[in-house]
Amino acid sequence: PKTPRATARAFTALRQAMAKHAPAALSSPTAGEALPASAAKSEPRTDAPAATEETALRPGRQVDLLPVRVVRFGPHTELEVSAHLPARLMRRDLSCIFRSAIDNGLVSPEAIVILPTIQHTVLDILAVTSETAKEKDDCLERFVAFAQRFCSEVSARGFWADFCDPCSGLPTFTSSNTVYAEIQALEKLRRFPTTNAGGCRVAMHPRWGSAMYPASMFTSAPVAVIEEVLLACDSPKPTDAVSEPVAEETSA
Repeated sequence: PKTPRATARAFTALRQAMAKHAPAALSSPTAGEALPASAAKSEPRTDAPAATEETALRPGRQVDLLPVRVVRFGPHTELEVSAHLPARLMRRDLSCIFRSAIDNGLVSPEAIVILPTIQHTVLDILAVTSETAKEKDDCLERFVAFAQRFCSEVSARGFWADFCDPCSGLPTFTSSNTVYAEIQALEKLRRFPTTNAGGCRVAMHPRWGSAMYPASMFTSAPVAVIEEVLLACDSPKPTDAVSEPVAEETSA
């Protein structure tokens, strides 16, 4: 076995051999000695491309663009709607779902905004009954009508828009075989807690629990256009008509 002195000599020889190839990395300045130029603090590169407004806004993280609001669409539809720029991992999933739209130049993955919608249901949507099935069908019809109006308004303003069928998870206007994971999206975008029910993952609304019907829309429109379209789709809440008092006729 090598003695400690022989081991030290071998280590010194190895260090000297490595120093020939990387002297700056292995040598350290003594007190009062200036740092070598390679070890000095590097200055920002002036030839680096300037950060765009989009990259400055979202360096790979989720950005909540619009807080949750209630949109009333017609006399029987109320939906919670919010708008989010997804994080990098979700953008990769969207790139697969909307691949044909991206390949055709209709939208870029970085520009896709997700608008999750929630309808409050009367019944617990997890219950397997004919009444629950009927309410699901009603919610589906209301969402499709609202999403079609939203996409039409956005397209009329020159931007791309689509929505996923809540039954299949597939986009409506984009040819795709990749399913949008609605529950996982709610967990990330709206930060809903989830639980397992019958082997399925279920999102729980903070106030309504599982008495809700989720579905999502997607667009490349900027925030100002999204707000404008949501306002155009929103119907004022009907108010009870106030009848004018009728003056009683008095006999002369």
